[in-house]
Amino acid sequence: MSVTIRNDGWAAPVDPRGLALVCGTPPPSAGPQLAGRAEYSIRLANQGTWEAATGMNDLLHTVTVN
Repeated sequence: MSVTIRNDGWAAPVDPRGLALVCGTPPPSAGPQLAGRAEYSIRLANQGTWEAATGMNDLLHTVTVN
């Protein structure tokens, strides 16, 4: 799988972060002390993708694995 994300016009994160494809459970954050704290998640600028309770972005696509 290949994913390309472009930061176009918004501030870059201070610290590098990994990317995780999540199937229903939140990924660990950059530091263990921040795990589960949605306020430290990266919020994409796309409308309708942010899930405030989990700190995740729903990219509104479905991946089917056979």
